[in-house]
Amino acid sequence: MEKFMNKEQTEVSENIIQESINRDKVIVKTSIIGIVTNIFLVIFKATIGLLSNSIAVILDAVNNLSDALSSVITIIGTKLANKLPNKNIRWVTEE
Repeated sequence: MEKFMNKEQTEVSENIIQESINRDKVIVKTSIIGIVTNIFLVIFKATIGLLSNSIAVILDAVNNLSDALSSVITIIGTKLANKLPNKNIRWVTEE
């Protein structure tokens, strides 16, 4: 495809790819920070909830666990979104 593109179009295409890579790195980094923070909160809140016999605090720990799992799903989705199309898949626009 690049043989049909001029130099300016190639540079724009490379810039878009680089921005996409940088965006994905930020998404993964932010998600990992969120996972670590939420796991810390799960341990802390579960401990406090168990020691104080507070169901509300224990359930808040469960909520933080679900937040951590949603961050894992975000990382997986980001990785899957960057996969190149399979050559066996035919695009609708192709004739």
